[in-house]
Amino acid sequence: MKKCNNCHISLNTNYEYCPFCQDKLEGKSFSYYPKYKKRKSSKVFRIIVYISIIMAIITSFIDFQINSYLTWSLYCLLGLLSNIIITYYIFNSEKDIHKSLIGYGLVLILISIIWYYLTEFTYITNYVIPILCITIMLYTSFISFFTKVKPLTYLSVNMLVVIEPILLVLRRYTTNNILCYLSILTFIIIFIRLYFFHHDELKEELIKIFRI
Repeated sequence: MKKCNNCHISLNTNYEYCPFCQDKLEGKSFSYYPKYKKRKSSKVFRIIVYISIIMAIITSFIDFQINSYLTWSLYCLLGLLSNIIITYYIFNSEKDIHKSLIGYGLVLILISIIWYYLTEFTYITNYVIPILCITIMLYTSFISFFTKVKPLTYLSVNMLVVIEPILLVLRRYTTNNILCYLSILTFIIIFIRLYFFHHDELKEELIKIFRI
């Protein structure tokens, strides 16, 4: 608090002079509200950028050695660049970090689908997409123990995610269905857990939404 020795009053202000007598105020201003510090990019982001650059160099070198020119590695470079941009947004966003990470995972799945559509590499459908789906489902289930995530929220996310491996199997885009089946099994286990341990909460949310 700042004080005016002439008026004998205390003021919580940033002004240097008293608004009544214009004498110089003494003391320091005090705010009841904490100052907001924008979250800066962490070491994790630097590590991700470093790994992305190394992967870009390795994929470009392998592609050039095999084909004598860059073909599929260009798609790798675009994917890695997208990964850096999205990661930068997450570490500098003011939104909930958990929601940002889930959104980041969904975007990676979308990038992988586009990558497969352009290259038709079965490695993407056999391993990359199913592993991403399993990771997102396990992550949403994990954070539900430590945060106040509504059951319907992570159930909706998991339902959206599990569609991908189901379609991959039905459309026969994979040559190895083990991880796709594992991701579907993961969803079933999470759904059963949700039904037995969060049944009442889920029912209340559905009642509020559909007014049933």
